Amino acid sequence: MNSYLELGLSDLRFSLHGYEENEYNQVCSLGVQAVEKFLKAILEVKAIGIDSTILKTHNLKKLIKEVNDCVSNFKNDTSKIFQISSYYFDVRYPGENFYEPSYEDALVVTYEAYDIYQRTCKILGVEEVDLKIHEKVNSKNKIQSSDN
Repeated sequence: MNSYLELGLSDLRFSLHGYEENEYNQVCSLGVQAVEKFLKAILEVKAIGIDSTILKTHNLKKLIKEVNDCVSNFKNDTSKIFQISSYYFDVRYPGENFYEPSYEDALVVTYEAYDIYQRTCKILGVEEVDLKIHEKVNSKNKIQSSDN
């Protein structure tokens, strides 16, 4: 596991366990980290001649801009990337900007991360792993219905 793609996939997989315990801050922070790594995986392979310091940033807005500059039609609608970009810090650290994400927030992050993962695999020509996203994110509903 020595690539941005593999590390991003690991983050996304592990984030899905947060649904079982209603740990949506973990779902969101790991999901955002997965998006960051998927975007870096593309840049590492496709962005010839870019400044390598871009691979050190955690700024999703900068990363998606660079990816869109080097891969045509990668992600025309970046509104979800912009929406989730604040979750990395705001759900992980206490303080005045702390935010407790909801199940719905977690869904937005998970589905955006999965979309970016699928697009990354397509661009890099890598076979996609079936993460059974729909089953994992709906585990909350299954647990609640079995309690009744």
